[in-house]
Amino acid sequence: IGILPPRFSMEKYFERVDRRNNNETCVVFVHGVLGHYRETWGDFPYLLAQDAELNHCDWICWGYPSNLQVPKFSSIPFLGNRMPSLSSVSESLCADLKNPQIGGSYKNLILVGHSMGGLVLMKMIISALTQAEEDVILLDRIRYVVLYATPSDGVQLPNIFMTIRCFIVNLPR
Repeated sequence: IGILPPRFSMEKYFERVDRRNNNETCVVFVHGVLGHYRETWGDFPYLLAQDAELNHCDWICWGYPSNLQVPKFSSIPFLGNRMPSLSSVSESLCADLKNPQIGGSYKNLILVGHSMGGLVLMKMIISALTQAEEDVILLDRIRYVVLYATPSDGVQLPNIFMTIRCFIVNLPR
């Protein structure tokens, strides 16, 4: 089980998909905010694992606690359990990618992040650039980073609200 602080621990937060012996390459999927390590990616990793041209790859769906709601208040978003910080999630991912039982045995890593998962990947890489030698070794294993819908420039909520307001104001009456 992971390195997350106790209040953020989960019974299981990763799944290896179609593990083959002695593969040197692993594709690691990291979900976004309000996502789940298995539900976010659906059958996508399984479909990739069935592709004969990708037999040299293993697949890991990795996750972190991201439930922001308490069942009693499930209709009111953003109440309840706090999420772990970006730093603690990226540190946990870094530790798991060095752990031989999870991702540490792979020579090549391909990292795929959706939304906040992409921010987790970027934070892990930036932190590793300034850390100990073992983190630099992890960086040497990263071959590709793929980001989907990652808010690299932050979330521009005021702009979104202004755009919506313009549409509403300009609706025919």
